[in-house]
Amino acid sequence: MNLSKNIFLSIVTLSVMATFCACSNLENTAPEMMVDIFKTQSGKAYTMVGVGSQQFIDSIDAHESFNKLVQSFLDNGFVDSCMSCEPSRVDNPHFDPLYYLSFVAMKEESGVIHLPVEMTSYASLKELRCRLKLELEKKQPESYRLGAVATAGGVVFYKSLYTYDFNDEKEFKADCIIENGSYSESIVGRSDVDDGSFRANAVCKVFANTDVYYDPYWKKWVSKLIDHCKKSPLQ
Repeated sequence: MNLSKNIFLSIVTLSVMATFCACSNLENTAPEMMVDIFKTQSGKAYTMVGVGSQQFIDSIDAHESFNKLVQSFLDNGFVDSCMSCEPSRVDNPHFDPLYYLSFVAMKEESGVIHLPVEMTSYASLKELRCRLKLELEKKQPESYRLGAVATAGGVVFYKSLYTYDFNDEKEFKADCIIENGSYSESIVGRSDVDDGSFRANAVCKVFANTDVYYDPYWKKWVSKLIDHCKKSPLQ
């Protein structure tokens, strides 16, 4: 059972890698070069891609590369109840420590910047966040997390939304109620940040009798966060 789940996880990861590593338009680049494309003049689109330890810049099919990885994020809204099915260095001495991590960013021809959106993908935990929000705006990055946790009564699936939009928090709560989930809010999440803006860390627990849980709202919230990561050339 564990072996089949490991194979399934590996196939998902390798399919994402193949999408980009097989593309002749992508150039391998050093990490410090990834920031430089934001300093380029408008008129040309650039996309930054990172899958595991592989990092690329695509200046030829920038929109296509961006959309492909974003779509892989949107299609990854499920978690497994098996919390010991991850590959490791014990199993593979050449294991990539960034195996679970991927990100994508883009600067459009108009100068609009899509800040790096980072996806962490384990069998029992998925998380998407706007990676540079903390550095650029001195705020904790907005994030959406989906996971599984073992309890005395069995496995419980949960999802959490970290947001600065009060309306998003209310909408997340409504989604949780529709799904017959148990809604709660972090005490830390209720506090304000230095500039007075509201932040919420909303949590929804789902008691589903299944080995693999597919979040019906994953695409909705991941799409919202990706849109929040846009930055106009005038900002």
